[in-house]
Amino acid sequence: DHGGGPNRELLRVLDGLRGSGEAELVYSTLGEFLRAVETGVEEFPVVEDELRHHAVGCYSVDRGTKLRNRRAEHALLALERWQAVNWLAHGVRPDGRALEDAWRTVLFNQFHDILAGTSIRSASEDAHRALDGVLDYADRETEFVLRRLASEISVPWPEGGFVVFNPWPWTVRAPIEFEYAHSPGAEPLFLETPRGQKLPLQSVRRSDVTGLPRSCWVTVDEIPALGYRVYRLSEGPSGKAKSPAQLRVTGAALENGSLRLHLDPETGAWRGLFSRPEDENLLAGPACLPAILRDRSDTWSHGVEGYEGKERPFRFVGLRVEEEGPVRVALRTDWRLGCSQLIVTNRLYRDLPGVFVDVSVDWQTPRSILRLNFPLDLEGPVSLAEEPYGIVQREATGAEVPCQQWLAVEGRLPGTDRRRGLLVINDGLWSYSLKGGLLRLTLLRSPVYAHHEPSKLRRGVPYDYVDLGRHRFRFWLIPYSGDLDSLAPFRLASVFNLVPRLVKVPAQAGKGPEVGSWLRVEPENVLVTVVKKGFHRSELVLRCFETAGRRTRVSVRSDLLGWSGAFDLGPWELKTVGVRWRDGKPSFRTLTALEDP
Repeated sequence: DHGGGPNRELLRVLDGLRGSGEAELVYSTLGEFLRAVETGVEEFPVVEDELRHHAVGCYSVDRGTKLRNRRAEHALLALERWQAVNWLAHGVRPDGRALEDAWRTVLFNQFHDILAGTSIRSASEDAHRALDGVLDYADRETEFVLRRLASEISVPWPEGGFVVFNPWPWTVRAPIEFEYAHSPGAEPLFLETPRGQKLPLQSVRRSDVTGLPRSCWVTVDEIPALGYRVYRLSEGPSGKAKSPAQLRVTGAALENGSLRLHLDPETGAWRGLFSRPEDENLLAGPACLPAILRDRSDTWSHGVEGYEGKERPFRFVGLRVEEEGPVRVALRTDWRLGCSQLIVTNRLYRDLPGVFVDVSVDWQTPRSILRLNFPLDLEGPVSLAEEPYGIVQREATGAEVPCQQWLAVEGRLPGTDRRRGLLVINDGLWSYSLKGGLLRLTLLRSPVYAHHEPSKLRRGVPYDYVDLGRHRFRFWLIPYSGDLDSLAPFRLASVFNLVPRLVKVPAQAGKGPEVGSWLRVEPENVLVTVVKKGFHRSELVLRCFETAGRRTRVSVRSDLLGWSGAFDLGPWELKTVGVRWRDGKPSFRTLTALEDP
C-alpha cells in the first residue's frame, strides 16, 4: 500500500515471527509466487459480483479530477481513431511517442488517491493541470488530423461549407451545435446538404455579448459511422422560427413526439413524465428536486454505507421558457439555498427521445452533499449501471454505489408484470443510491481535503474544502418499456460524452464524396472503444466487447476504402482484434491486450 517495500523495522518483526514457529513466513518474489500458484493450485475459486464496498466517498469526491480523466480518455481514444483513419486513407503514421506520453500522463493520474479524490489539495491541482495538458494536446492534434481529412472532401459551394465528423464507428443521430458569423441583416434558417436537403436551424444563446453578427445554432442529424457529412448555411431573413406541432412548450410543460414532461409552477419540481404510446406517469412524486444533506464523514467516508439523514431542499426561485424553436424547447428553473445557487434547464428535442437536463451549480456549502432526487413509480426496482466493459445489477438498499456513463432503474408497472424503467446518461457523475423507488444522484461532496479518521478537525482552522465553486452537469433521461438492451445504452452514453465535431472548409473539388464512412461496426450490441494503428506492427487494432450477453457475428465495413469482413464475439466477451489485408481483403486475428498474437 502506498508503494515501496518493507523497511528495516518490518523486516526485523518478520524475522522474529519466522523464528517463533508460530507461522511459516517465506521471503519471495512476484515471479516465484506466480510460479508456485501455477503448479500448486488445481482449481481457482470463481468470484462473481462486486468485490468490495468501501470508502464510498471516493465515488463522488473531487469531481474536477474525475471529469478531466473521463474527458482525457475519450479525447485520446478519438485522436487514435482519426489518426488510424488518416493512416489507412493517406498513409500518414501517427506520432506514437507523443501519444504514449499523453496516455502515461492519464494513467499516472489514475493512481491511488489521485483519481479517488482523496489527495491533498496541491496534488489534486497538479493532476488538474496535467490532465488539462493532455486535453489541449488531444484537441490540437485532432483538429490537425480532421483538417487534413477535410482537405480531401468535395465542397461544391462558392462560399465553402462545414464538415461534421462522427468519432464513433456506428451511425450517430445527435445534436450539432456551433457558433459562426453570418451576413449582417440575414440569419441562417437551415443547414443544407449538397443534395438540397434542408435541416432546420435554431438560434440559441451564444458565448459572447456583443453587437457582432454572430450566432450559436443547433440542429439534429445523422452522421455516418466514423465518417462525415458536408453542409452549408442556407440564409434567409431574420426572424424567430416556430416550433413544429409535435414540439411544444406551454406554460410549465414540454412535449415532443415521444413524451410529455410536466413541471409544477409553484415548486419547480417535475410532477409528470409520460412516455408514448403508453402515456403513463413514471414518477411517484415530485422529481428532479435538488437537496443538500449534511455530511460529517471524512474525505473517504470511512464507515459509511449510504448517506442518510434529513435533507434540506433548495428554495425555488422561478420558472421560465428558456428556448422555443423548430429543433428544441426548454424550461428553466432557478434554485437557491444559503450561498449555493442552482439552475436546471430541461430540454426536449424534436428528433431525439428523452429529456436532456442541464444543471449549473455554484456550490458554496462545505461538508455537505448535493443530490438530485427522482422518486419512480416501480415495484421491485433494481438498478443497472455501467462498469468497465460490463453491467452490474444492484438491489435498492440505499447504499451509495459507483457508476460510469450511465445507470438505469427498472421494475414492474404497479399491479402488472410489465417492466419499465428510466435510463440516466451523464457526462460527469460517478455516484448514486437507490432506496426503494427513490433514485438519488450524488452530484457533489465537499469534505476537507485529505481528512482521514480518526484525526479530528479543529474549530477556527481555515481548511480547504473539495469541489467548492462552479460546476456543470448534463443528463439524458430516457423512459423505456421492456428491454433496456433495445436502447443500446453503451452507444448512447458514448455519443453523449463525445459528440460529433465540426470543421469549416473552403470551396474545393476534393476526391472524397460529400458524405462517407471509413469504418462501420455492427450490430448495435457491439461497442468498439479502440480503433488504432498497431503499436508494434502495421495493422489496424480494434478493441470491442459484447453488451447484451449474446453470441454475435461482428460486421466490419469501410465504404470509403472498399472492404468488409467479419469475426465472432462471445457473450460479454472483450476482444482485441488485429486487421491485416491481402489482395484488398481483410483478415482478422485475436490479439492480447498488449497487441501480441
